[in-house]
Amino acid sequence: MACAGIIKDYYMCQIQHCLFVVGCQKCQYISYRPESNQKYAVLEIKRDEVQIEKIIEQEKRFWNCMINMTEPEKPWDLKRKTFT
Repeated sequence: MACAGIIKDYYMCQIQHCLFVVGCQKCQYISYRPESNQKYAVLEIKRDEVQIEKIIEQEKRFWNCMINMTEPEKPWDLKRKTFT
């Protein structure tokens, strides 16, 4: 997928979280697939403030559940594989 310029949503969430934590504006996503014709792909990923805000909101909700010892909601849309 990365060779076609596509990154799965669950990787993108991880990347955006890392960009937020370290304070960077962009990073490189590298996919290595030795079995394919194109062995690797390098994609530049820019910081997405809208996605980061969604991630932070879900993290806050989860943290509140941890503090209050309550079961968290399921914010993950399994069909779309994104946060709701």
